[in-house]
Amino acid sequence: MACLAVGQVKGGNGNALRIELQSFLAVCGEEKVNVLWKTGSEDVDGCFTIEKSKDGINFTKVVDVPYVAISSSNTNFTATDCTPTKGISYYRLKQTDKIGGVYAYSTIVSVDFTPQKNITLYPNPLLVSNNLNIDISGFENEEVTVVLRNTQGKEFVSKVLLAKESNDVFILDETKALLPGMYVVTASADNKTYNYRLLVK
Repeated sequence: MACLAVGQVKGGNGNALRIELQSFLAVCGEEKVNVLWKTGSEDVDGCFTIEKSKDGINFTKVVDVPYVAISSSNTNFTATDCTPTKGISYYRLKQTDKIGGVYAYSTIVSVDFTPQKNITLYPNPLLVSNNLNIDISGFENEEVTVVLRNTQGKEFVSKVLLAKESNDVFILDETKALLPGMYVVTASADNKTYNYRLLVK
């Protein structure tokens, strides 16, 4: 839980904000980070801004969440970072009052985000003379070894793919030479092995 400190005001005319922040936290979800915060009673116009940082010093905006004359108590807010960074990241809430442009920051919270790892092949079935696409997610800066064999074990393709981003798509044009039939694709990464059946028509 994180709260705005009394008098923690930067910019604007230096007056205290008229809204009370009761809690602020960030939680990892599936392929995203959810940011939640709670305010007390308020009757103001302004904007919340979620900001994130990799080093806890340099922050960039994730999203703006406006609030307009709510006049209620214990109001809950949520926002989502749909492109979180792998590893530890830092989040803070910027609260801006429309009157005078006064703003203040919450204390900083951290999350350790681990993206889900997944390898997908498409299209499947694959038409003869077409490329096979391999969608690799969650293997940022990791090598993925891909081997394609027929059901008798004969090897047709063997490649090492370097996933530079959290989500990369690779094209195997070697599959253009495959004859119709059933094949087995094995992908190995991070001490794990993924096996897929590929039908070529």
